[in-house]
Amino acid sequence: MNLFEPNWSQARPSSADAQRMCGRIELASIRERDERVEQVLERLRMTHSNGGAFLAVVSVGTDGVFNWFASRNRLLENEILPLLMR
Repeated sequence: MNLFEPNWSQARPSSADAQRMCGRIELASIRERDERVEQVLERLRMTHSNGGAFLAVVSVGTDGVFNWFASRNRLLENEILPLLMR
């Protein structure tokens, strides 16, 4: 089973499970550059002087709780995505 296929037999993790997962899951920065992406970001920076534009790519470690929420497109529940972004 992969990240995009929900495991329908897995019970829904609790809010506390989600919070603990955010503290333990491994996120690794991927530093690949693509000139096309850089061009888009540069144009956004020119038109959005108060905010700019940034792009980060990360590899997410294996975690059953993360997979439960990600495979169902529910990473905003329990503040998962905001917590991981910090």
